[in-house]
Amino acid sequence: MSARNKFNINDFPSEILALILAKISGKELLKSVVFTCKKWHKIIDSESFWTYKISNEKKATHELIKFLIENDLYEPKKLYFKNPYGRNLIKNACAEKGFYAWDLKPCIEFSNDVRIASYYSDEEYESNDENYHENYNENYDENKLPSKNLFNSYEKHFSKDENIESELRGFRIETESNGGVQAVDQYSKPINNYATTYYMCAKYQLIDLYREGVDQEAIEKLRPRIEIEDFYAPRNDCGSKYYVQAVLFDQNFRPLDSAYFNDQFPQWSDCTWKKFTHVFKDYSSDVRYILFQHGGKDTQFWAGHYGIKVTNSAVRLNIF
Repeated sequence: MSARNKFNINDFPSEILALILAKISGKELLKSVVFTCKKWHKIIDSESFWTYKISNEKKATHELIKFLIENDLYEPKKLYFKNPYGRNLIKNACAEKGFYAWDLKPCIEFSNDVRIASYYSDEEYESNDENYHENYNENYDENKLPSKNLFNSYEKHFSKDENIESELRGFRIETESNGGVQAVDQYSKPINNYATTYYMCAKYQLIDLYREGVDQEAIEKLRPRIEIEDFYAPRNDCGSKYYVQAVLFDQNFRPLDSAYFNDQFPQWSDCTWKKFTHVFKDYSSDVRYILFQHGGKDTQFWAGHYGIKVTNSAVRLNIF
């Protein structure tokens, strides 16, 4: 074949090249493909390219795109990789990856008054002192409130590697009903749950809204509803306690708002799954971090995992 008859993919119009490149995963596009040549870089760097990928891969609805454009917040590449609206910001909600992303101790304890708080150090929690776990506010120390390093510490130790253990710090992962009702998702598909033991068990996740794709400008302009959900259930044969809380923090971990709920079940209670919900609406635009924490115990001090069960937790930002 003569040189003049050789095929060169760059001879295609940019519009055709864009359709071809759009078949490649976003991760690979930015990792290597974008550096192939100036023409490809220009195509991949264009807003229209990422808008097409968003639409083609259903990364966001047309309604959301229109709304973001109207509010001068439309960044298609950012939206493609990190669309925070409508998706669950809680990782590993149903124990499908063991204990990945969960820190298995109370992070901070709030009553309905966000000014009353107590913070656990690892040493205090590891002591397994029942009186300590039951009397949060007696251990209040304002010097132990979360520091600016709290999120960095959480991310370093709990949100990187999968932890595939089936039992850890009072929790056990269950795949069957085990004295209660099988947990299912919204499509009635069986899911795993975490079961607690005879002492107070707690686990939490910290969500950085900025890292999830929502900066302060978006919060100020859009004020998405912050919707909290959690599912919990007792066993039929053993009494149990449950609690859940969500706290909104600013960038310096000053509490801005919180929600707290607890429930208790005597032995032989109805063991169907219950749903906790709370919606934050009129919150400060300074919010950056969301703490989600829940847990519980059995009330009969039985050896094993006869306490409250939890699963399918969710934190979502919704606009519509």
